[in-house]
Amino acid sequence: SAVSTAAPISYRKVARWLALFISMLAITGGRSLTLGTLAVTLVIGLATIAGWLSSRLRASEVRSIQTESARIFYRRIRTFIIKGSIRGCSYIAAVARFEVMRLMYRVGGALNRAKTSPTGRAKQCGSPTREFARNDVCLAEAVPVGRFHFAAADIPLIVEHVPNVLKRRTVEEANRILAHRFMFRNREEQFACGVNWDFCPEGNLSWRWDLNRHRFFLTLAAAHYYTGEHQYIQHMLELWNHWIQTNPAGENGNWTHPFEVAARLQNWVWAYFFLAYSSQSRPRELVQLENALLEHARHVANHLEYHWPNNHLLLEAKALYAFALSFPHLDKGKTFLRRAQRVLTTEVFKQILPDGSHAELSSMYHRIVCGELEELLLLAERAGAPLPDRIAERIRRMHFFSGAMVRPDNSVPLLGDSAEKDTYLRFDSMNIDYSDLNYWLWPGPSRRRLSKCLPKVSARPGIQLFPDAGYAFLRSPDEQAHVSFDCGQFSRCETQNHGHSDALSFELWINGHAVLVDPGVYFPWNDDSGWAAHFRSTAAHNTVEIDGKSQSEISPWCDVRRTAKCQILRQAVDADCATISAQCVPYWSNGDDVRHTREISLSQGHLKIRDRIDGIGVHSLAWSFQFLPELDVVHRHGSLEGSVSGRELFSLASPRPEQLLLELFYGHKNPLRGWASRDTSHAVPAPLARFSTRTLLP
Repeated sequence: SAVSTAAPISYRKVARWLALFISMLAITGGRSLTLGTLAVTLVIGLATIAGWLSSRLRASEVRSIQTESARIFYRRIRTFIIKGSIRGCSYIAAVARFEVMRLMYRVGGALNRAKTSPTGRAKQCGSPTREFARNDVCLAEAVPVGRFHFAAADIPLIVEHVPNVLKRRTVEEANRILAHRFMFRNREEQFACGVNWDFCPEGNLSWRWDLNRHRFFLTLAAAHYYTGEHQYIQHMLELWNHWIQTNPAGENGNWTHPFEVAARLQNWVWAYFFLAYSSQSRPRELVQLENALLEHARHVANHLEYHWPNNHLLLEAKALYAFALSFPHLDKGKTFLRRAQRVLTTEVFKQILPDGSHAELSSMYHRIVCGELEELLLLAERAGAPLPDRIAERIRRMHFFSGAMVRPDNSVPLLGDSAEKDTYLRFDSMNIDYSDLNYWLWPGPSRRRLSKCLPKVSARPGIQLFPDAGYAFLRSPDEQAHVSFDCGQFSRCETQNHGHSDALSFELWINGHAVLVDPGVYFPWNDDSGWAAHFRSTAAHNTVEIDGKSQSEISPWCDVRRTAKCQILRQAVDADCATISAQCVPYWSNGDDVRHTREISLSQGHLKIRDRIDGIGVHSLAWSFQFLPELDVVHRHGSLEGSVSGRELFSLASPRPEQLLLELFYGHKNPLRGWASRDTSHAVPAPLARFSTRTLLP
């Protein structure tokens, strides 16, 4: 039957999941147990039984169970058990909902394939993705309807106003892509005989994800318009067709992660309009590409990650929303649009806090979410279906947080799990020169459309406090000093996997350089030395570590169990000084045992840190100061002095140096100290100063 050919392998997986669901229900003791949870579990059980009775294992399934698949499955089991024990039945129910929708998608796909072939299988000639939806799009419908950020007539003006430096950078990158050279996460790889879409250097799955997001499609298309040379957009089309031919819908690892499918869909939508408005487009090719786009939209709609209610779910809904607005003729009955609207509305108010910050409290994810939602805001306006006022207003608030976070040189502190760049970071309204794509999103030198949608933001000296996020940004009147201070909770998101144990830590930018920095995030996929845990720990951040323990209990599987409790105590601003103080109680303290109070003052280019540790008994205290990797730091005359290329930038002094042991680390491996990462995949040595003592409190 069509159902039996849908996915016998899925039934085996579902059987495993069913056993896990029942186990987790027992582990959690039925906390918050609902009839819905039991109903979903029952549905999965019935589907499992039906699949077992009506299907046989194919030989190809047996061959597909390789070592990598087993490792991935084992990792998923561990993650599921740990997250289920932490988050309870709501997580289990969300996973069950996701698995049911995924099963329905596979069954629906099998039924559609059965209609196109007497044997119930998709024909092997041509692209399986195209074959899946052969009759969904007719040739006459392949003409762009103009519901995008720009029309063909806008392109000459856009190209005229893109700065030459951005054009050159885009063309240089496009030339590397022509030679099949790809640079992701500071690692360049070249393919000699065509692109291998499954390539995963040294097990780095992030590199493979970046390759398959196809952000470089837009680089190739833009280079075509900047130079007038057809080779760029023709190469984009060749790569596009090659990917479709070699990656049948839902049948390999490049369809495994819904977040990556959504990211690819967003870039494909842009690439489609770049191609459609060029002289190189052909109606038949556009039909084929629309079929592939439609299949991606179907996949996203049926694989929304309700069990990851962070930026994943929000951006998946946004991708589906943007597709439905851009291709209304492919969204029969507005099924995609309604589903996307429902999920987006819920997640916007859950994830964008009232003060405009993103709930994960990561500067990178804030920038990504802010840029993508601003794009949706503009696209909906262009399509004649503007977002509801209350949603639009919440999105606009993100702009204020972005403005406070950005330093005078347009850099940002790396708060939480953050990197300087990411292939998902496509737009930045605070820095239009971040990418040439900004000029395509907001055509024209005056950016009138942007000014209508987004509030004006100006940097203000003093303190800008965001109480919902628990972040404060201090700025000197002369714009020569910028301080970011983490004085809030571990995370405000339901899934807290992007948070760090960094309460009361700070970053200092002064005289054009980030001096004291957050170490960033480092996630090696083959991590046997505890690198990921170290970069999330208290010891890696510019704060105080007490008794060698982190402030929050970090789970080894990208989650947190118990978190520190923080509160803002006071803030004050006068003519030449800005001061803020906050308090942190570690998860392992009841408040009487130990609590840390920190006051930060910025005055006339001087930053003063006052720490008070209250508690009972004798405790070990350690202050960490993580410096920029490029800094030269030396200990001279009782203080630390830092310079870049011989230019002195700062000095750091303790009022009681005789009572503290000072140690300098630079790329130390046992224990891990003195490391920083800017791109998630590489850790580089960076100077770290550590002052420590053992004393009787208070």
